[in-house]
Amino acid sequence: MLGSRTLSVRVSCNWQVLYERIWRPENFPEWAAGLSGADMEQEGAIWSS
Repeated sequence: MLGSRTLSVRVSCNWQVLYERIWRPENFPEWAAGLSGADMEQEGAIWSS
């Protein structure tokens, strides 16, 4: 089994503004390095890679 590591980061901004930015799959490549190479495709309300 692979090990895991949890990191915590404080972001100095309103949580609602941050949430609106990070929950959208089209923005994943900007902040989620592991997903930056995935081709995200949207079909209606469903996203897949």
